[in-house]
Amino acid sequence: MKWQPISFALRGGYNAADPAAAVQPGEVLFAENFEAVREGGYRRIDGYTCYDGSASPVEVPGSGPLRGLMYLGGTLFAVRDNAAATAAVLYRAGSSGWQPVALSPAMGFNNGFTNKITQGATITGGTSGATALVLRVLVNNGDWSGTPSRAAGSVVLGNITGNWQVGETIKIGGNVCANVASLPAAPVLLPGGSYRSANYNFGGAAGNVRIYGVDGVNPAFEFDGTVFAQIRTGMPSDKPFLVAAHRNYLFLAYAGGSVQYSGLGDPLTFMAKVGAGELALGDEATNLVSYRGEVMVMTCRDRVLLLYGSSQQDFQVKIASQAAGASLDSAREVSGELYYMSGDGLTTLQATQAYGDFASAVLSRKVQPLLDVSQAQFAFVSRDKSQLRLVMADRVIWTFTVMTDGSVDAMRTRYPSRVVCAGSWRDSGGKEVLFAGLDNGRVVRIDSGTSFDGASITAILRLAFAVPNRGLRCRLHRLALQMLRGNPTDFMLRVDYDYGRGTPSDHALSALGAGGLYDQAAFDSARYDGGMYAEVAANLSGVAESFDLMLVQQSAASPAWGVAAATVYVTPRGSVR
Repeated sequence: MKWQPISFALRGGYNAADPAAAVQPGEVLFAENFEAVREGGYRRIDGYTCYDGSASPVEVPGSGPLRGLMYLGGTLFAVRDNAAATAAVLYRAGSSGWQPVALSPAMGFNNGFTNKITQGATITGGTSGATALVLRVLVNNGDWSGTPSRAAGSVVLGNITGNWQVGETIKIGGNVCANVASLPAAPVLLPGGSYRSANYNFGGAAGNVRIYGVDGVNPAFEFDGTVFAQIRTGMPSDKPFLVAAHRNYLFLAYAGGSVQYSGLGDPLTFMAKVGAGELALGDEATNLVSYRGEVMVMTCRDRVLLLYGSSQQDFQVKIASQAAGASLDSAREVSGELYYMSGDGLTTLQATQAYGDFASAVLSRKVQPLLDVSQAQFAFVSRDKSQLRLVMADRVIWTFTVMTDGSVDAMRTRYPSRVVCAGSWRDSGGKEVLFAGLDNGRVVRIDSGTSFDGASITAILRLAFAVPNRGLRCRLHRLALQMLRGNPTDFMLRVDYDYGRGTPSDHALSALGAGGLYDQAAFDSARYDGGMYAEVAANLSGVAESFDLMLVQQSAASPAWGVAAATVYVTPRGSVR
């Protein structure tokens, strides 16, 4: 009898919500360390490599978990509490490994009148003769005009000479500008924060991108890779925990549902006279996201708010949802849509607006039973792979890939160590780079390498049961797996029968790697004498109504690989009894 081919594409992702018999062929019953590919198929994940900028990376000095990561101008920065856990320390990665960043000293001033202190000027103490270069000027109160009161604030300084004195005049040339209110001192960062940051160019000209960060225990800050300036807003407890830059304003979220925004184009000043203001959300903020640069999305625990307008004059807050909010730090833009975790699961801003709080807006239904057993910590993205990655408290990272048709396929990753912070940035060449901080103090470059920093990657992919002819038993003759383009690899295949009641068969398979287009494929990652998609086959001998496939690999050396489709050749054998 002629063999009948039964083919199915591998897509749909993890399905833990439906009964095993109802899960569609190509969907996944269990997976670990595989990801869904945007165009279809499942791919074993890349590994990660320890990183500190040197040839022999080590952990960030200090104690406890990493507090946060920042990236600017091709340089990675990390924050970790010191060995005694009495202060947080900012480090820079480089050829010599992690090196502490000396935070810029700031000097308080008051009685500012008529003659402004300007960035780039050299100031002199009227009594001491001490000098310094002004790197930043932060006015927290009053005005240089003297109305309604004289200016007061701080100046961030460099090139300090001599010993400044409290109360002495501050001069530029022969002009008195203000008086010294407090002596120059570098800020000491309190420990225990959770750092979040946004890179933004408030200066307009190229090369003016700076980091704006918060941590929930210290004031906000601006950092350009050299100059570190703490931003004082005048809040009684000046400890913002969320930050966003939107339409040339800096937004900071505080406990109690307060969102403060800076003056237009002036992220260091939070006074009403320069256009700064406050938005009262009515609930604790959980996310601030500048969505497509057009609207500021402000989520709370039980509501979603949208800020429209381009300035204080036309800012308008509208409610998108009053009953479903978002979990802390879970909102990210992927492929032009905003995704976040609500109380019901993963959803999109578009779905919330269209469907309100109905279950039809939930995109994580198929994995919601597994999401519910842990707690989401934060999310980050892989732009190149169109993925939202949701980090859970149990070391699991759920990867939600936005497919070409707009659907979302979920898969699961588990690293040996818990990820406590992570982010995606562009390097100086425009290539996406992803870094993560681990609970053991190490920083790793993720989606990099063939192992977990030398440890094997255990990858398991169990597909849904396929039923060639329901009610009929079939003899299975041959299986062919169509591989995604990639490198040669070896893996184990187990074929199980009759929903696990039969005797499984195991097969050791070797995939030679797929071919590639001559002018498109990477020179060292495609076989130019192979087909566009490599195929690996196994001879089978089982008789059953249903079968499923499980692919397993444990390796520290194998590059990532993937499977796009499966074809099984069968012949009918009679009715199931």
